[in-house]
Amino acid sequence: NIEHADRWGRTAVVAAAFSGHTDTVTALLGAGANIDHADHDGYSAVIAAASLGAKIEHPNLKGRTAVKVAADNEHTDTVTALLDAGANIEHADDDGWTAVIAAANN
Repeated sequence: NIEHADRWGRTAVVAAAFSGHTDTVTALLGAGANIDHADHDGYSAVIAAASLGAKIEHPNLKGRTAVKVAADNEHTDTVTALLDAGANIEHADDDGWTAVIAAANN
């Protein structure tokens, strides 16, 4: 069961993210692991990765950061987690849209 949690509430994807095992996180997500699952302390794989220094501000080829994509798709819990990890909500993509603008349009 890919969503089985240990006594701390950590699933495999959260544990892998905390350990910095990027390839394992990628494989688990590809197999359907829930990226939004949080352990008993509220740590998700996203927050775990950010706490280890993941580049949450790294944009894709269209200049969109993780927080902008999360806002585009109305994933408010992910937006909140990224903001808590220090994401810049004012970063504009190549079209001049920020996560704030995306959220306001949804």
